[in-house]
Amino acid sequence: MKKCILFDFDGVLNDSVGIKTNAFLEAYKDDANSKQLDMIREYHLRHGGVNRTQKFRYFEEEVMCRSVQESKIQALINTFEESVEKGLKGDTLFSGVKFCLKKINKLNLISYIVSGAPSEEILEVLKRNEIDQYFSEVYGGNNSKETHIKNILMRENLSPSDIIFLGDSLTDYDAAVACDLDFLAINANFPPQEKEVKRFSNIKEFGLELEQVLSLR
Repeated sequence: MKKCILFDFDGVLNDSVGIKTNAFLEAYKDDANSKQLDMIREYHLRHGGVNRTQKFRYFEEEVMCRSVQESKIQALINTFEESVEKGLKGDTLFSGVKFCLKKINKLNLISYIVSGAPSEEILEVLKRNEIDQYFSEVYGGNNSKETHIKNILMRENLSPSDIIFLGDSLTDYDAAVACDLDFLAINANFPPQEKEVKRFSNIKEFGLELEQVLSLR
């Protein structure tokens, strides 16, 4: 029986992937050509769990073909975060999130968020929607997801078989595999079809099948 559920945030609980895609494009709208913008969009969508600083470093080096300057990276991050802040002011939670979290809470399961987004940004959304109380902690920012998972394992004194990780990207899948966790794909085109993982079309569907999922392994 599982004891703990880890959630990615963007694309799993929060319908913000489109908002952040547009924010990356906004940061480069006056600097990149259409081909470069397509490359930025594709990389962002394929690497959903990679934090924004790493993405901007990649874009500067591999897409814009120029050396990384910290001042430029910070300016890009500032533009990105201004766009995201505007986009996240509305109701961006997926339908079924509260239903799922209430059900998890009734079953006395431990819940964490493990994300590449900054913790403060996530907490603002959680508090605005009055669901912050359902999570033991939010792990976000620049540390890898593998590092966050290892910290949770130690903090809760759990074994990998006690945990399920819900994600929507190859980055999430790779982190789960590296830490020997069961992985479930939510709202996902990733992992690719050759990856043998169970998929749910949305978070509400996961909540409806929660009892069966808890018996994995």
